[in-house]
Amino acid sequence: MTQRNVESIFTAPKGLDAPLISSHDVTRMNVGARMDPFLIASLFDMKGPVFPPHPHAGFAVMTYILPESETGFVNQDSTGFSNVIAPGELHVTVAGRGLQHEETNVVAGKSALGFQIWIDLPNDHRQDAPSALHLTDENVPSLVNDTQSIRVLAGASNGITSPVDIPTQFRLIDANLKKNAPFVQDLTPTETAYVHVLAGTVEVDGQMANAGDVIFTERGNETLAMKAGEQGARFMLFAGEPLHQEPRFGGPFVASNAEELAGFKRAFAAGHMGTLTAFADQKAA
Repeated sequence: MTQRNVESIFTAPKGLDAPLISSHDVTRMNVGARMDPFLIASLFDMKGPVFPPHPHAGFAVMTYILPESETGFVNQDSTGFSNVIAPGELHVTVAGRGLQHEETNVVAGKSALGFQIWIDLPNDHRQDAPSALHLTDENVPSLVNDTQSIRVLAGASNGITSPVDIPTQFRLIDANLKKNAPFVQDLTPTETAYVHVLAGTVEVDGQMANAGDVIFTERGNETLAMKAGEQGARFMLFAGEPLHQEPRFGGPFVASNAEELAGFKRAFAAGHMGTLTAFADQKAA
């Protein structure tokens, strides 16, 4: 199989920058359709309540709390789902035709480190009933050996497959490589594939990327071959089959066209996306 070439390497843009939350965001707005089927991938550090209950519709929203995070999230949504997203765990909300949800730190003042990822849905799944699924830390399929530790949060890598299944085909791999260790990921020729480097250095196609860098690869070839530098490497691999759609963004909603977007807004205003009592109000009561 032929190896993928690097399309570009750049530093992840700064996103939110506030006392309780900071982020670096890769979005369709700043990189375009080359990240299809992903819409937003935000690496965040959150220390307390920031976002009250809010709606989503038309896409899937995922929260992955990094294993090294000081604390996790408490999560709730208007379908009645309520749980803790502990360090090392992945929570996926397929918003479909709409719901409300809220996430905040289990322990205020401690850092919750992780990714929030918006994934586009095929146009004919935007009106699905909302649903949620949760992958606990101990159930994340992993491969650990003398040179690498790989956690397969979604999709498949190196012979192991995640149970996460939504209408959009994608991979999400958390990899930790020791000094000079190799990493190889088989892909389809059509898959989008990019890497967000979290620590150390990574060599791809003869080019080096540092912590904070994002590496986009060219489609066409079927093998992504990487190598850690002298300090090892930690990175997240995002890959997926492009949907080749033109989603319409409207705040917390993603639609196929202007009519559907207007419908999401009307449904929320009419209360059709459910009700949710904020964590803060629950404590006050």
